[in-house]
Amino acid sequence: MGTKTKTSKAGHMYLYAVIPGDEERELGLKGLYDSTVQIISENGISAVVSQIPATEKLRPERRHLAAHQAIANYLVENHPIVLPVAFGTISENAGGIREMLKKYHKTFHEQIERVSGRVEMDLKVIYEVPNVFEYLVNKYPDLKQERDEIYQSGQEPDKDQKIELGQRFEQVQSQDRELLTDEVEKKIRPPCVELKRNKPRNEKEVMRISCLVEKDKVEEFQEALNEVSSNFDDNFVFEFSGPLPPYNFTEIRVTV
Repeated sequence: MGTKTKTSKAGHMYLYAVIPGDEERELGLKGLYDSTVQIISENGISAVVSQIPATEKLRPERRHLAAHQAIANYLVENHPIVLPVAFGTISENAGGIREMLKKYHKTFHEQIERVSGRVEMDLKVIYEVPNVFEYLVNKYPDLKQERDEIYQSGQEPDKDQKIELGQRFEQVQSQDRELLTDEVEKKIRPPCVELKRNKPRNEKEVMRISCLVEKDKVEEFQEALNEVSSNFDDNFVFEFSGPLPPYNFTEIRVTV
């Protein structure tokens, strides 16, 4: 076991992640507010933390989010197991961090076992078209017919007609997303230990998929992704990121 890390009484402790291990030390990295990142340990479980000013309210500004993500990325690259913690988890002091590690010791051990040797790979597919509604109207004859019937008189449709057409569009888009996601998932599932479909965040997003992948199968996952993306035309853009901490596969809800 390493030497106990010394922490100043000034400032609060910001939590980036939880990792297995007993060695308390400084990581030689700078985190939020350019503070030194360090490890605090209790009974085989460690918290990656740094001090932040107690007098300032932490806001999800770009610089803070970037600092948080940079530490998370470093940990994934340099540690076999990382349990990421959501942005904004703060304790009043190091003692609170130690109590948190004791309180959630069993939960942390279970989650560590779940993600051991694994990383998250995220995929997002986007409709690369000027207008998603027009794209789907041209793709699905039934939707086109309904649109044309409403506008065939040359008059502006009333409110109820617009609502009905909008609902029909949402139904068709949902079905389109489901079919396309099924096609992609079938190809990329083999190298995935777990797979989660996340809800699209806007009209242009077709799908968001997170995969938990063994580290030695990341290349296999990328090859499967390249293969399935080649089956899609220029109306779609595939974006993937990773390896990442397993944000979508760890169920850590802590209070400190």
